[in-house]
Amino acid sequence: MEELLDRVSAHGPYGYRPHLVPAIVFLVVYAIAAAAHIFLGVKHLKQGRLWLPTLAFGCVVEAAAMALRVLGHYQPTNINAYIAQQVMSVLTPAFFAAAHFSVGGLALVLFGAAYAPRKVAPRRILPFFVTVDVLSLILQGTGSGMAAVAEQQEPPQSTFTGAWIVVGGLIIQLMGYLAFNALAVVFLLRVRRAPPTSPHWTPRFRLFLLAVWLSSLLVLLRSAFRTAEMLKGWIGPIATVEVWFYCLDALPVSLAVLILVPFYPARFLPDDIRLGAHCTNDEELGAVDELKGTSSAPLSPAAASRPLSRHSSAS
Repeated sequence: MEELLDRVSAHGPYGYRPHLVPAIVFLVVYAIAAAAHIFLGVKHLKQGRLWLPTLAFGCVVEAAAMALRVLGHYQPTNINAYIAQQVMSVLTPAFFAAAHFSVGGLALVLFGAAYAPRKVAPRRILPFFVTVDVLSLILQGTGSGMAAVAEQQEPPQSTFTGAWIVVGGLIIQLMGYLAFNALAVVFLLRVRRAPPTSPHWTPRFRLFLLAVWLSSLLVLLRSAFRTAEMLKGWIGPIATVEVWFYCLDALPVSLAVLILVPFYPARFLPDDIRLGAHCTNDEELGAVDELKGTSSAPLSPAAASRPLSRHSSAS
């Protein structure tokens, strides 16, 4: 710990002088990703396909954080720039999580409860993940703000409470991503057992879901890294080593958002998805039971792939 404190004393809050080249490289990458997501968002909005603006917003914030790291190269002892950069870097993956969780929830609504975990209604999955994401964002934002205020006191106060609130938010985000990936595994196993015959189940759509899953795994890696980092504190053995930040935060997150440029969700998700879908039709309920092993009759592909709709019994 004495060595870490000596480094912070010598180099400022980073514990090192941020390198200029990687900061500029990732600043450019995030700026390009932000421009691409803004363009795609506006393009699809004009076509009547509204999609979450969180991807573009998150990329803009990440670019701003990298701009502050560039400033940190020239002013490594600038505590205000350091705090702002840390807060931005910690918070932004929550905006990307909103996109991942939305696609996962909508996909299960699209293909029906037969592909969701037992006794889990597809219409409840997205609200659950939205709650997780919002709670995570609130905790991380609150903790980061408390830590920033403590740092600005004269003399500086302990950031212990704020840091642990941030850790709580990061753990919730990490658990959310683990639950999301568990749902993805369940979905994969069930579509392999009984592939949907829905017209939406195309090679193109399957590739889209795979891309979103890969993007989510990259953010999951980052969430695990940030959780481990914060458990050791802002002046810990992880936070004060620059290479860890670039390898386990900047690189995976930038790849995650770049993947979603060619696989922009509004291009692939059907326009007629409704989040209020639930199972009321007896035949659909039978399909769910059959796939989950509670019926001895083989599952028909048509029953497996039929989306569960509020109005299906009337049709």
